[in-house]
Amino acid sequence: MATGTSGRRRARRSLTARVLQHTLAFAALWAAASYVTSVSAYWLSQIEDQLRGAYDTIRVVQVVSEGELDPDLRQRLLAFTETNAVILRTGDTSTLVIGSTPAAVDKTVRPADITWPGRVRHAFDTLINGRGRILRIVGPAEQDPSVVVEVVAPEAPLAEAVWQHSLRMGASAIAPFIAVGVLLFFVLQHQFVRPVTAIIERLAWFARNPDDVDTTVKTSDRRDEIGDLERGVLSMQGSLRALLHRRDREAALGASVSRINHDLRNVLQTAAVASDRIKAAQDPAVRKLVPLLVKAVERAVQICTRTLDYHRFGDTPIRLAPTRLREIAVEVGDSVAAIHEGRVEWQVDVPGDLVVEADQEELFRALLNLAQNATEAMPGGGRVSVRARRRLNQVLIEVEDNGPGLKEEVRAFFERPFADTVVNAHGLGLVIVREIMAAHGGTFELGETSPAGTRFLLKMSN
Repeated sequence: MATGTSGRRRARRSLTARVLQHTLAFAALWAAASYVTSVSAYWLSQIEDQLRGAYDTIRVVQVVSEGELDPDLRQRLLAFTETNAVILRTGDTSTLVIGSTPAAVDKTVRPADITWPGRVRHAFDTLINGRGRILRIVGPAEQDPSVVVEVVAPEAPLAEAVWQHSLRMGASAIAPFIAVGVLLFFVLQHQFVRPVTAIIERLAWFARNPDDVDTTVKTSDRRDEIGDLERGVLSMQGSLRALLHRRDREAALGASVSRINHDLRNVLQTAAVASDRIKAAQDPAVRKLVPLLVKAVERAVQICTRTLDYHRFGDTPIRLAPTRLREIAVEVGDSVAAIHEGRVEWQVDVPGDLVVEADQEELFRALLNLAQNATEAMPGGGRVSVRARRRLNQVLIEVEDNGPGLKEEVRAFFERPFADTVVNAHGLGLVIVREIMAAHGGTFELGETSPAGTRFLLKMSN
């Protein structure tokens, strides 16, 4: 018990850990995507601000430049815009508006041509490598798209601004990251982990004690996959319980058949001794009944033995051998006549040379069941006839009576080819006949039934 509980706890911890890992991984991915998007957008906004600031500087210079631009004002403009030079391009003409063109430029950026992946690449390149480089930004003026503005400036201020923004974004992403992770964890724990764990625990209890109703999985009104799982497991438990109960009944039946088989063997010994003494009787009718008595007891023992073998080994194959069909039909007629004292006329129309590959005892059981059903349906007496003939590689056996016909519920047995039970003992005999014919690779069919009589067809491949 302790081992099972420990195993369930380990399984639950393992499932919880996986849920937590996946939840945190999702939240981390979401936070990383938000961080990258924000940093790249901020970098682009800073680039565009520099272009706008440069154009504003051009306007100031243009206003003031009607006179000589004061050197001190020039320096303050360059310091304010954090640029080394501002160049104005109109058509094919380039004009250095302020500052001086540096000897070398490390990187050129054109914001209008940058895609989202390129923006991310440039932003993190500035963040990592932009401290000592000279950057050139080229783009149309926002106020006048026909004018191209070129800004040459150190990249360090831009790198510092992007770095500060990335720190703020990193700090601000931690709280949502944790909140989303915790929220998702508890949602998944409540909606998925706990229901699945409850099903696992009840299945473990069910495996130890399937008859305990407390181990039944509790279903909810959920219409998702968890609800389907609960209902599926509940149905499986019901099927397994029914199968286990059936197994218990079969075990009890097997034990009963075993005892009956043992007792019938004792009865057979007594009958054998009694038959030896009866043979000495002078009455021919009495002496004629002795073989029937012994044969009937032997068949009863054999039926019990086969039933017991089926219970033990799951299958009892039939024993095929060349069998004269007429001898079987005559023997069935003698048994019926002995039981019903001549109330039923038994007619046999079977060629004496008609031989079939069949299990003699099983074929006798099939014909006897049909004969018994017919005689029970005709309490006032009647006629039962057995006819057989060969058609190519098939033997057709017809058993016909002049009784009142089959009842509706028994007739339905033939209309449902996969039915295995019927409502009364009369129908049970039909089930036995069908099973015997199926074991021989043949079929059992209802030819016709009416108030004038019933005809059955037994077809065997031979």
